[in-house]
Amino acid sequence: MEEILDIYDENKVKTEKKHIRGNDTLKTNEYVVVVETLILNSKGQILLGQRSENKKRNPLKWETTQGFVKSGENSKEAAVRELKEELGIDVLEESLNYVKTLKDVEEHIFKDMFWVKKDIDINEIKFTDGEVVDAKWVDINEFNNMNKSNQLAGNMDFDLDKINNLGI
Repeated sequence: MEEILDIYDENKVKTEKKHIRGNDTLKTNEYVVVVETLILNSKGQILLGQRSENKKRNPLKWETTQGFVKSGENSKEAAVRELKEELGIDVLEESLNYVKTLKDVEEHIFKDMFWVKKDIDINEIKFTDGEVVDAKWVDINEFNNMNKSNQLAGNMDFDLDKINNLGI
Protein backbone atom coordinates (compact mmCIF):
# COMPACT_ATOMS: atom_id res chain seq x y z
CA MET A 1 0.00 0.00 0.00
CA GLU A 2 1.29 3.43 -0.96
CA GLU A 3 2.46 5.64 1.90
CA ILE A 4 2.15 9.39 1.39
CA LEU A 5 4.41 11.48 3.60
CA ASP A 6 4.63 15.22 4.22
CA ILE A 7 7.87 16.88 3.12
CA TYR A 8 9.66 19.18 5.56
CA ASP A 9 12.42 21.71 4.94
CA GLU A 10 15.87 21.64 6.59
CA ASN A 11 14.41 23.37 9.69
CA LYS A 12 11.61 20.79 10.08
CA VAL A 13 8.96 23.16 8.80
CA LYS A 14 6.25 21.33 6.86
CA THR A 15 6.02 22.34 3.20
CA GLU A 16 3.04 21.89 0.90
CA LYS A 17 4.84 19.06 -0.93
CA LYS A 18 4.17 15.32 -0.52
CA HIS A 19 6.46 12.32 -0.88
CA ILE A 20 5.33 8.89 -2.01
CA ARG A 21 7.49 6.45 -0.10
CA GLY A 22 9.56 4.30 -2.43
CA ASN A 23 8.35 6.04 -5.60
CA ASP A 24 10.19 9.34 -5.68
CA THR A 25 13.46 10.79 -4.46
CA LEU A 26 13.74 13.60 -1.97
CA LYS A 27 15.72 16.62 -3.13
CA THR A 28 18.42 18.46 -1.20
CA ASN A 29 16.95 20.06 1.94
CA GLU A 30 13.78 17.93 1.74
CA TYR A 31 13.04 15.64 4.65
CA VAL A 32 10.39 13.27 5.97
CA VAL A 33 9.77 12.42 9.62
CA VAL A 34 10.12 9.04 11.30
CA VAL A 35 9.42 8.07 14.90
CA GLU A 36 11.18 5.66 17.19
CA THR A 37 9.57 4.53 20.44
CA LEU A 38 11.33 2.78 23.28
CA ILE A 39 9.08 0.76 25.62
CA LEU A 40 10.37 0.18 29.14
CA ASN A 41 8.70 -1.99 31.76
CA SER A 42 8.71 -1.52 35.53
CA LYS A 43 11.77 -3.81 35.77
CA GLY A 44 13.77 -1.42 33.55
CA GLN A 45 13.74 -3.85 30.63
CA ILE A 46 13.51 -2.77 27.01
CA LEU A 47 11.00 -4.27 24.57
CA LEU A 48 12.58 -5.24 21.27
CA GLY A 49 10.86 -6.51 18.14
CA GLN A 50 12.52 -8.76 15.60
CA ARG A 51 12.28 -7.55 12.02
CA SER A 52 10.80 -9.89 9.42
CA GLU A 53 13.16 -11.87 7.19
CA ASN A 54 11.43 -10.11 4.26
CA LYS A 55 12.68 -6.64 5.29
CA LYS A 56 15.21 -5.15 2.84
CA ARG A 57 17.21 -3.52 5.62
CA ASN A 58 18.39 -5.51 8.64
CA PRO A 59 16.24 -8.66 8.25
CA LEU A 60 15.80 -10.66 11.48
CA LYS A 61 17.61 -8.03 13.54
CA TRP A 62 16.11 -6.62 16.75
CA GLU A 63 14.97 -3.02 17.23
CA THR A 64 12.64 -0.64 19.00
CA THR A 65 9.40 0.28 17.21
CA GLN A 66 9.95 2.69 14.31
CA GLY A 67 8.04 4.03 11.36
CA PHE A 68 7.26 6.94 9.08
CA VAL A 69 4.90 9.76 9.98
CA LYS A 70 2.17 9.70 7.34
CA SER A 71 0.76 12.82 5.74
CA GLY A 72 -1.56 14.62 8.13
CA GLU A 73 -0.23 12.86 11.25
CA ASN A 74 1.89 14.31 14.00
CA SER A 75 4.75 12.33 15.52
CA LYS A 76 2.84 11.14 18.59
CA GLU A 77 -0.04 9.92 16.42
CA ALA A 78 2.44 8.02 14.25
CA ALA A 79 4.15 6.46 17.29
CA VAL A 80 0.78 5.27 18.65
CA ARG A 81 -0.16 3.85 15.21
CA GLU A 82 3.18 2.08 14.71
CA LEU A 83 3.02 0.41 18.14
CA LYS A 84 -0.49 -0.84 17.32
CA GLU A 85 0.41 -1.99 13.77
CA GLU A 86 3.68 -3.73 14.60
CA LEU A 87 3.03 -5.16 18.08
CA GLY A 88 -0.69 -4.80 18.77
CA ILE A 89 0.12 -2.50 21.70
CA ASP A 90 -2.23 0.32 22.69
CA VAL A 91 -0.74 3.45 24.23
CA LEU A 92 -2.14 6.91 24.73
CA GLU A 93 -0.43 9.89 23.11
CA GLU A 94 -0.15 11.58 26.49
CA SER A 95 1.85 8.62 27.85
CA LEU A 96 4.61 9.18 25.28
CA ASN A 97 7.65 11.05 26.58
CA TYR A 98 9.68 13.06 24.07
CA VAL A 99 13.43 12.38 24.12
CA LYS A 100 14.95 14.25 21.16
CA THR A 101 14.87 14.83 17.42
CA LEU A 102 17.76 13.73 15.22
CA LYS A 103 18.44 15.02 11.71
CA ASP A 104 20.02 12.70 9.12
CA VAL A 105 20.99 14.69 6.04
CA GLU A 106 22.04 11.61 4.02
CA GLU A 107 18.78 9.73 4.67
CA HIS A 108 16.64 12.91 4.41
CA ILE A 109 14.89 12.24 7.71
CA PHE A 110 14.11 13.83 11.02
CA LYS A 111 13.69 11.19 13.71
CA ASP A 112 11.45 12.06 16.65
CA MET A 113 12.24 9.80 19.58
CA PHE A 114 9.91 8.87 22.45
CA TRP A 115 9.80 6.47 25.37
CA VAL A 116 6.87 5.03 27.26
CA LYS A 117 6.69 2.98 30.44
CA LYS A 118 4.35 0.02 30.06
CA ASP A 119 4.22 -3.49 31.48
CA ILE A 120 3.18 -5.86 28.70
CA ASP A 121 2.84 -9.64 28.83
CA ILE A 122 5.08 -10.82 25.99
CA ASN A 123 2.49 -13.51 25.15
CA GLU A 124 -0.13 -10.86 24.43
CA ILE A 125 1.88 -9.14 21.70
CA LYS A 126 0.29 -9.46 18.25
CA PHE A 127 2.33 -9.17 15.08
CA THR A 128 -0.41 -7.65 12.96
CA ASP A 129 1.36 -6.25 9.90
CA GLY A 130 4.12 -8.82 9.25
CA GLU A 131 6.93 -6.30 9.76
CA VAL A 132 7.81 -7.78 13.16
CA VAL A 133 7.91 -11.55 13.81
CA ASP A 134 9.00 -11.85 17.44
CA ALA A 135 9.45 -9.75 20.57
CA LYS A 136 11.34 -9.99 23.84
CA TRP A 137 12.23 -8.02 26.93
CA VAL A 138 15.96 -7.43 27.52
CA ASP A 139 17.89 -5.70 30.25
CA ILE A 140 20.54 -3.11 29.43
CA ASN A 141 23.39 -5.66 29.72
CA GLU A 142 21.71 -8.01 27.25
CA PHE A 143 20.96 -5.07 24.97
CA ASN A 144 24.62 -4.04 24.98
CA ASN A 145 25.71 -7.65 24.31
CA MET A 146 23.25 -7.86 21.41
CA ASN A 147 24.68 -4.64 20.05
CA LYS A 148 28.27 -5.94 20.27
CA SER A 149 27.29 -9.19 18.52
CA ASN A 150 25.52 -7.36 15.66
CA GLN A 151 22.02 -8.61 16.54
CA LEU A 152 20.49 -5.12 16.57
CA ALA A 153 19.32 -3.13 13.57
CA GLY A 154 21.87 -0.46 12.81
CA ASN A 155 19.42 2.40 13.25
CA MET A 156 18.97 2.34 17.03
CA ASP A 157 19.60 5.85 18.27
CA PHE A 158 18.75 5.73 21.97
CA ASP A 159 21.71 6.40 24.24
CA LEU A 160 21.11 3.53 26.63
CA ASP A 161 23.86 4.66 28.98
CA LYS A 162 21.52 7.54 29.83
CA ILE A 163 18.34 5.43 30.06
CA ASN A 164 18.25 5.80 33.83
CA ASN A 165 17.91 9.56 33.31
CA LEU A 166 14.58 9.12 31.52
CA GLY A 167 12.71 9.55 34.76
CA ILE A 168 11.59 5.96 35.29
